[in-house]
Amino acid sequence: MYTAIVEIPCAPYDWQFGRMAAPVTWQVIFISGVFMIVLFLQRYQYHDNISLSYLSPPSAVTEGLSEAQLLANGLRLTFAEPLQPFSLNHLHYSAETLTDAQAEVRFYELVTPHQIECKDQIRLGNIGDGGWDMCVSGIYNPHGYCLVYSFGINNDFTFDDAVGDQYHCEVHSFDPSMKVDDHKRNEYVNFHKLGLLNEDKITRSGWKVATLQTIQDNLSHSQTVIDYLKFDIEYSEWAALPNMIATGSLKNVKQMSFEIHIGQFHLKQRGARSYAEQYEWWYEILRMVEEQGFRRYLSHVNPATPYHSPRTGMALSCCIELYYVNLRFLESSINNNK
Repeated sequence: MYTAIVEIPCAPYDWQFGRMAAPVTWQVIFISGVFMIVLFLQRYQYHDNISLSYLSPPSAVTEGLSEAQLLANGLRLTFAEPLQPFSLNHLHYSAETLTDAQAEVRFYELVTPHQIECKDQIRLGNIGDGGWDMCVSGIYNPHGYCLVYSFGINNDFTFDDAVGDQYHCEVHSFDPSMKVDDHKRNEYVNFHKLGLLNEDKITRSGWKVATLQTIQDNLSHSQTVIDYLKFDIEYSEWAALPNMIATGSLKNVKQMSFEIHIGQFHLKQRGARSYAEQYEWWYEILRMVEEQGFRRYLSHVNPATPYHSPRTGMALSCCIELYYVNLRFLESSINNNK
């Protein structure tokens, strides 16, 4: 992440397997628990008879892969559907007909369910902020030569160092806000004073930023598989992701994690006429990610940044970590072994 943060000494809850990653104080557990209970109880208050419980055909979720092929690689279908166009969803609503409250509820309920369960997951780096999860089932387990891009360090290299130490991956760490120049941190980790955005430029803050395509080209990785792409770049994800998709920069990314930022003070971006339109725009970006073959295996709401929505009164968080595997790599692997 590019801006200063306050770390809360707590451990994320493992939603897939129902266990806490590490001991935490009972006060933090209590506060986080109350927040999640309030979120759960309030999520149904503003549906206005909008049902979101229908299921898509399994093939739509799994890119045509069979259940046996998924299981062989440590994945299991959860039957959470791939995202449909926001204006459709079998309901024929759009941002023009949805209220701001309805759009907010729809966004949170549709972008967080897990679509694929990854049997084997590990946490790398800090238990709290700064650490990230990784699916290590089947072909997604880094082995041999592996490549990792990590954007948004904020002087916390614990994830990057752990990937290098445990898997001996070539790691490239990026952050334009840190007061250090490009350097080789250790045997595996290389630091670049550079940020990720939708264009190559120097920002008003004096930070050098570039597109993922430019970075891949400059590092001679344009045809190299990126085993893990992670970015926590403080709202810039909404500009960077459409560019990644449009340039085909995600086609060689095997799995990806990033934090989306949706705080109440940043909703009216890119000239949105309403909050409903803003939510629709964010939703469409995540839907386009899934059109590239990515499916969610984990989401984690940050309990350290709660706020109450002025539209619904719901207890929400400004930040949600989303984790994806690219099923097209699995499909390609299976086809190559036939």
